[in-house]
Amino acid sequence: FPVTIIALENASGGFSLRNPDDSGGSSILINHRTGVATGNSFAEFFYNGNIIGNILQSGTTGVTFNSVSDYRLKESVQPLVGGLARISALKPSIYKWKTDGSNGEGFLAHELAEVVPFAVTGEKDAVNEDGSIKPQGVDMSRVVPILVAAIQELTARVQTLEAK
Repeated sequence: FPVTIIALENASGGFSLRNPDDSGGSSILINHRTGVATGNSFAEFFYNGNIIGNILQSGTTGVTFNSVSDYRLKESVQPLVGGLARISALKPSIYKWKTDGSNGEGFLAHELAEVVPFAVTGEKDAVNEDGSIKPQGVDMSRVVPILVAAIQELTARVQTLEAK
């Protein structure tokens, strides 16, 4: 549905929603006017009253995207093993996007789900009620711990070989 609010400004300097037909190119703009303000939240996400993630400002040139990861919220913590085998099972691809013909590289969501199910949302071949594609999504940050485990495994192998 079209957005009818053109601009809404708050005390910190602004929050704008722009009509998709606006030539400005942005549909959401979050801003504040001055100061470094590292750690100021642009967005916070909650479940059942508890924060589960946020988007924070990092100085005047960056943004951090965070999922909660505090040790006090976890139990039965074990080292992640088998990272190299899982990384070897991934099938990175190059492709062209049907919408505009631009090049891309990454994973096909349903193939990634076979190796890293936590990295994929949605179901393969799902459709909306009108028959249109209900696409799967990929969160590449969920692949990073497996990459780190694989690097650690390779480092241990190299160290063993170097010690001989």
